[in-house]
Amino acid sequence: MRLMKNKKGQLFTISAILIITIFLLSYIIYNVESDRKSIHNRVDSMNSFVISLKEDLRRQMYITGFRIIFLLEKKIVDTGEPIINLNSSFEEGFYNGTIDSEYQELLYGVTFKNISDSLSDKANRNNLNISLIPYNLSISQEDPWHVKMSLYVNIYVLDKNNLASWNNTETISSYIDITNFEDPLYIIYAKNKNNGEPYPNKINKSEYIFSDTSITNLSLEYQNSYYIASSLGPSFLDRLEGKTSANHNGIESLVKCEDIMFRDRSAVDYIYFSSESPDSSHHISGMPGCFKLDIAHYNIYNISGGWIIA
Repeated sequence: MRLMKNKKGQLFTISAILIITIFLLSYIIYNVESDRKSIHNRVDSMNSFVISLKEDLRRQMYITGFRIIFLLEKKIVDTGEPIINLNSSFEEGFYNGTIDSEYQELLYGVTFKNISDSLSDKANRNNLNISLIPYNLSISQEDPWHVKMSLYVNIYVLDKNNLASWNNTETISSYIDITNFEDPLYIIYAKNKNNGEPYPNKINKSEYIFSDTSITNLSLEYQNSYYIASSLGPSFLDRLEGKTSANHNGIESLVKCEDIMFRDRSAVDYIYFSSESPDSSHHISGMPGCFKLDIAHYNIYNISGGWIIA
């Protein structure tokens, strides 16, 4: 009888141990799975935050870059001189909020530090810490109508509960439309023939198609001083530096020689303002008497042979 009772006791004990073990294993598995889901959810939310962060950085870079271009054009207006080192000027404005070491109110709140601080505030609201370490800022063009502002930066994001982190170094680029900015070449070189004052010209894309059967659109292009993409002309960034050499991202307009101090050369802006010897160009029938066009541009503006006046 006692042996049977012992066996029953042992069986009860073993059963109890098994139940407790199963319970503990289930509890552990549940916690592991719960932690895994928490980490997975946190990683997903962090990835969404990083995507948003990069978009915010790109957007704020656009604002800063736009204002820097405006200030550099103002400097050209004030001095009558081109920008000597364009990339350095952008870096100074972006990092320090200054141009030529002078504080610029227009850059208040939009420097890299300001951008980094605002993104850190946003990260804190999401229980995250971030660190942005810039390595290089560059300015370039990939097409005639936009300035590309690129920041090579390390982005480190850490969850405050140490559930996840994100660390990567990449290039963030923002594209600034040059439309409606003043053409720097006009600011530097064009003078109103009536009073000698600078003769500004805003950059607006041409809306005309040139025909070899009518001079009308060429005349409208000239009257409005619109711009076309041209690999023979300088880019917008070249123009900020006062350059008139060809660039595959170049643009060009036709100078209104009726309003600007006369030069006996082609009305194409970079030729008209160039310091080189006068080009070989001819008057065009139906255009103002001061208007001339060089041979290289006959095809571009679809000039018919019958319109050329020696």
